Parts: sequence; structure tokens; C-alpha cells
Amino acid sequence: MQDVSSEGDEGQGDTATGSQAETNGTGSVRPPRGLRLGMSWQLAASNQVLSVERVYDGQGVLRGVRYSTAVKGGWAGGRM
Repeated sequence: MQDVSSEGDEGQGDTATGSQAETNGTGSVRPPRGLRLGMSWQLAASNQVLSVERVYDGQGVLRGVRYSTAVKGGWAGGRM
């Protein structure tokens, strides 16, 4: 990839990827925002819920994957 930034462009963001750094009210620089995608499936036969979550940073790099399972509903004991 060709570097398209020149001297004097410091602090203007990465022009090669098109991302811009944000500043908050105190003047400190924040990285670009990321993305979190989550999906869940419910298995009717066993009353289980499966969940998967993928977290990406502002550059589109995968930062983490989480998964979980849970049992929903149904009474497991005797009569109430």
C-alpha cells in the first residue's frame, strides 16, 4: 500500500485508510469507534439458547469472540 500522507499532516488521521481520530472536550485523542455483532439461537427441542458475539475495533480488526449457552423455561422439579 502506498503512503499518501505528507509531512505537516500529523494529527489529521490516517488518510490511507480514511479513518479519523476523534477528540473529546479535554483535547485527548480517542481511537475510532468499533463494532459489536451478536447473534442468538433458541433450540426448541431442548429449550437452550446459544449466543455468539464478535467485537471489532475501529480499524475492522477482530478483537474478541464470546459465546454462551443457557437453559430457558421449564420446571425441573416435582409438583408445586
